[in-house]
Amino acid sequence: MGANSRRPVLPSLLAEAGAQAARLEQVLWRARRLAETVAQGQRRQRKRGQGENFRQFRLYQAGEASSSIDWRRSSRDDEFYIRDKEHEIAQTVYLMPDLSASMHYCSRQALCSKEERALLWLFMLAEFFVKSGERVAVPGLLPPGLGRNAAEKLAAALLEYKSYPQTSGIKADFAAVGSKAHCIIISDFLDKVEDWERIFALLAEKGAHIGLIIIADPAETDFPFSGDTVFCDPESGEEVYFGQVQTMAAAYREIYQQQRQSLARQAAAFGGTLLEDETNAPLQNRIEKLERFLQRD
Repeated sequence: MGANSRRPVLPSLLAEAGAQAARLEQVLWRARRLAETVAQGQRRQRKRGQGENFRQFRLYQAGEASSSIDWRRSSRDDEFYIRDKEHEIAQTVYLMPDLSASMHYCSRQALCSKEERALLWLFMLAEFFVKSGERVAVPGLLPPGLGRNAAEKLAAALLEYKSYPQTSGIKADFAAVGSKAHCIIISDFLDKVEDWERIFALLAEKGAHIGLIIIADPAETDFPFSGDTVFCDPESGEEVYFGQVQTMAAAYREIYQQQRQSLARQAAAFGGTLLEDETNAPLQNRIEKLERFLQRD
């Protein structure tokens, strides 16, 4: 009885899964192209070590192994020189995409929903960091160690773990971020600033570098509504009615800007960096800002 009762819903579930997979495939394709664009202008983080790439010559210091002396260079004058080499540091980057209900919003002015833009950022950054030799993780979805085809693995995991959206955003597992790692949060950041402040403090205690990619729909920044309007909270489903809502536009914009400025101050207080992105502009327009955003010491 129980098994038979489930059969009628299987076609709709399969259709939904197919539509989701097709949508993710399109986003993946765009993400790969953007990742290649960003990678062209980026460096890999290096330090002095025992790698294969030459870094510089420096004077030999007492106590260092004589086998490390470069005799060819030293023969040119009366000093002994060491040939320094460099090796690449594999770091862990934690990507925290917000796919909660508030990210589903898409106004008429937008090119896509906030969720789709967040996925594009997720796949693009995963591809970029993996190709840069760094480890990538998404707490609650995939552990550190994504290798080749990182974006495809993330897409497959999202299709499998349907509970992830409910545990993303402000509810993500930030405790899972490793010590001295890089944590990039992709969200609309419409939650209370005080809640984000606690998360920034937690990450700062771990010595993590904090990066925020703030995604906004143009309707959220411009407030183009007028007349009698019903607003629905996508998280709780609560509805609120306003008459002649255009009279609230100026006050709304002021409150919205205050919230954004407060978020920026809190992030800066913990050493965080920000990048703002609106869904009415192609993501390619953010590449130059993204390159600066990714410069990490």
